[in-house]
Amino acid sequence: MSDTRERIITAMFNLIAELGYEKASIGRIAEAVGIKKASIYYYYKKKEEILFDLIDDCIDSDELDYTFYETSNYEEYKMYLKDFGLVVIDEYTANGTLRKVCGEIYLLCTRNEAVREKMYSIEANHRELFEKYFKHGINIKVLPADYDIHNNSKLITLIFAGIDSVIMSGQEFDTKTVWINFVDKVI
Repeated sequence: MSDTRERIITAMFNLIAELGYEKASIGRIAEAVGIKKASIYYYYKKKEEILFDLIDDCIDSDELDYTFYETSNYEEYKMYLKDFGLVVIDEYTANGTLRKVCGEIYLLCTRNEAVREKMYSIEANHRELFEKYFKHGINIKVLPADYDIHNNSKLITLIFAGIDSVIMSGQEFDTKTVWINFVDKVI
């Protein structure tokens, strides 16, 4: 990705956090980047395309990287999932700006079909990654052969959505303990 594209995405991120998506206009983005409004259209045909790149950068990262394939026993495998969740919780809790932007994106899902479809696609990618994690657990024999990969992948995605919602709304809730207890029950 070019430096200008990255600056455009960063500007949109900051403007959404400050003003919301509707007020993060192409003109304001161009001004924040220090380029002409017409130059934005060289990189993006419409504002929604910038939003989709922003979503890819912020939400659709492969947070659960493939180093889980290096786990070879029950304790390593379980600790990997616990640590993964705790890192995600810490990062999200510490970054108020990210929480604001994610909140705006979730709100957009209620009004914009394309954004909703983008988020559905990302959730499907996350479930697929968790399925790979659980399949690895079966392969190294830390999970039973009949482990319900499909439903547990959905469940873990739902738990993350709930934790995300609790953190975003600022509720006093021990999300780390919830996560650890969840992993203890599902693994």
